[in-house]
Amino acid sequence: MLTINGNRVPTDKLVIEPHFLTANITLDDGRNDVSLVAIDMWGRSLFYEATLWAGDNTVTVSLVNSNGTPFTTQTNVIASLGDNQSVAARTVTSNGIATLMNVPSRTIMISARGANNELGSAAIAGTQRSVIIPMRGFNPPVAIKNHDFSRGTEGWISSPGARIELIPHVAEIPGFPRSARSVRSAITPMAQKRDFSIGTRGEGEQSTSYTFTTEPGTTAVRIRYRFITSEIPAGYYGSEFNDSFRVSIRSQVGDHAYEANAMNGLGRAAFNDAGETDWRELILIVERSGDTVEFNISVTNVGDNLYDSQVVINIIEEIKDQVRTELAWNPRQGGVDLTWEVLRSPLTEAAIVDVYFAKGTDYEDRLGSRLFRHTIPANTRPGRNTVNIPGQRLAITSPRTARTPEGTTHLIAFNSPNLVGYIADVNITFGERVLGQERIFPELLDVIRGGQRVNGVASVTITSGYRPPSEQARVMFNNL
Repeated sequence: MLTINGNRVPTDKLVIEPHFLTANITLDDGRNDVSLVAIDMWGRSLFYEATLWAGDNTVTVSLVNSNGTPFTTQTNVIASLGDNQSVAARTVTSNGIATLMNVPSRTIMISARGANNELGSAAIAGTQRSVIIPMRGFNPPVAIKNHDFSRGTEGWISSPGARIELIPHVAEIPGFPRSARSVRSAITPMAQKRDFSIGTRGEGEQSTSYTFTTEPGTTAVRIRYRFITSEIPAGYYGSEFNDSFRVSIRSQVGDHAYEANAMNGLGRAAFNDAGETDWRELILIVERSGDTVEFNISVTNVGDNLYDSQVVINIIEEIKDQVRTELAWNPRQGGVDLTWEVLRSPLTEAAIVDVYFAKGTDYEDRLGSRLFRHTIPANTRPGRNTVNIPGQRLAITSPRTARTPEGTTHLIAFNSPNLVGYIADVNITFGERVLGQERIFPELLDVIRGGQRVNGVASVTITSGYRPPSEQARVMFNNL
């Protein structure tokens, strides 16, 4: 039985072939929840669920220069669904025009990046037939830096009509656990008192930017921010009024980091009842001899001129850490390779790199006790080196004696909380015909992951699980 949005698809609309089931139907505009329940030739139940997004809108994207002429530099254009950014379309244009087809009537987030690191973005309703996106190069860097807003809004260039405010800083956001991020940075007293807020005034996008030259020795820059939308206390979470934001950092040497998301895409758990997220962070590695970087922040009220949203910026920082780390599985030697790099002048003192299990990719996500420690001697010159972490240090050899910390998703390595190297933990998948997955004890999966860590392998597929006696007899008979 095949159902879409809870409605059963008539059997005369189904075509069954070996390895394929085709439904000759038209999907609804927007979200379509698909569910399949079937029985195979051996009498075993088959289940499948998926969410498909559909639409029949066509949107024309026009990229323009600051004077309104077409932007004809080769540009990558990405359009993603505000409800789920994994649903996306990508195209390349050299004439300033990109056409998006089959667009759902939901929030669509569009980003464009030129070959010379020009940047443009917009968030629109899918029903909007066209959108003009100005492509921006770099603004001149400020003469006097204003990372912490001690000089008010000096140096920040905002769009006409944006709602700009300096507001009291709130270190701990109500509704969230105490955040290590809010206390680990060297925040000046003034930065603790005032934050910069950019908000919408009715429907549409508002933006601000800040450009500066980093000091020699700076290895990375960071911004701390949070998103606030009045759509949530108004009761519009999950609706088409899906307000969005974008925070990006780009370097004149060509590197780029960004977060673009929307209310529905973040999920309700990302907000408290006031519609506020906790503090978020974005980091970009920069040229350590000195670099020009630009921060671009935008926030969009989508679909109506009510219930505005805002992005609050706490501080921008220049980071001068000396050691960067990376992790990679080593299927030849086993275990994990830890690569460390001294980024600038020789170390004046020894640097220590620690490795932990973690529930994410940030320093404060570490779990359990330290797995491995490596010391980089004082006077080590700039450059890269790799050491192997033996798999036995990462293995779970017996479910009775040890467990991977609950919630583990990654391994992380760091010399400093600012620059964290990470790798996803061993991924376990199941073959199509594996029965009784729910009967496999988590402790056994721990042992399997531990074995693959020893082997230095990133993933494993389980091809056989629990079988009832009749199924076991059938398999043994066929094998004979």
